[in-house]
Amino acid sequence: MSPKVSRPDRMPDEDPQDADEADAPALPPGHVPLRPRPRPKPAPRKSLPLWSKIGGYVLLLAVTVGVIWYIGRPADPRSSAQGTAELVATALSGSDTGAFKSYLCHPDDLTVPDEWGQLGELKVLEVSAEHEGVATATLTVSHQPPTDLVLLLRDQDDSWCVVAPSLCPLDGSPGSAPVDLCGDRPGRDALAQ
Repeated sequence: MSPKVSRPDRMPDEDPQDADEADAPALPPGHVPLRPRPRPKPAPRKSLPLWSKIGGYVLLLAVTVGVIWYIGRPADPRSSAQGTAELVATALSGSDTGAFKSYLCHPDDLTVPDEWGQLGELKVLEVSAEHEGVATATLTVSHQPPTDLVLLLRDQDDSWCVVAPSLCPLDGSPGSAPVDLCGDRPGRDALAQ
């Protein structure tokens, strides 16, 4: 008989977990243990500093305010012929011919008489239907003799501008523009006959 060799419980340089496996009974091949080995628990997460939390809340608040402002902002008045006619009426009612020139499609090609700044109160009477990017607007003028300011408007790069303005007397006589806008102005169809 051969002498029995006793094995120490653990070798000095062995890992304790390997020692537990060595003490486990030998299992047949393909045996699945009933419970998995416990995984080491992750280290607890450190909480963020207070300044970074406040910064995050401020950033979230700024983004929310920005989105609300972007959604709730008014549409550009120059995106329609009616809006552009209203802007022209407001500018000339306030004697601001500089603002009126900014609504012209070609401000360098048209001269705006200085007396247009003294037309008085202007109101939009009617704007024709927008047809192929062109519309006509009639603005009533409060000064004497009674006249209309008729605007030929065009859609240019998704913004309406004035191509030709014309002062038209209410008696139906020709106006001051190279294009006859006085004969067929919206809101004054009875004058064209």
